[in-house]
Amino acid sequence: MLRVPASPIAIPSKSQLADLQREFQLPPQYDAFVLQYGAGVICGFLRIYVPNCENRFIDFRAQNGAHARMLKQTISLELSIPFRHVEHVVSFGDTDNGDVLFWDPAEKKIVVFYPRDGSFAVYSGGIIDFLEALLSRRMKLSVFPADFPPDVLSFCPIGVC
Repeated sequence: MLRVPASPIAIPSKSQLADLQREFQLPPQYDAFVLQYGAGVICGFLRIYVPNCENRFIDFRAQNGAHARMLKQTISLELSIPFRHVEHVVSFGDTDNGDVLFWDPAEKKIVVFYPRDGSFAVYSGGIIDFLEALLSRRMKLSVFPADFPPDVLSFCPIGVC
């Protein structure tokens, strides 16, 4: 569906991914996606984090830490969240609008959090399945731009766009 870049950037090593897997419970298909695409932007809008990326806005650990703090703040404001075990939830991507993609390993679901209004959308499946549903328009998220995804799909490595 997405063309694999000729020169992917920030492809993690298998040992970096193994370290990440020991530290976090990652969504299914995460390894396959980041090993093939590396760090970049999907359709000029959506990013999937990679470990040990020099760009802190796409670095898995940097962003996961920031989003863990955001979830704690959301809980402290007594807003509802769709996670029973928030301590195991990991963020693995975001959008230009500030929406955050979370993986809930206890429930085996992807949750898209819209911080602008505190709402969530839920998808059961792995990253590649989620992206295929989103990019093929089988799934439409109301808070994403009306023209997303565009007719021509793209993946642009970070620093090239």
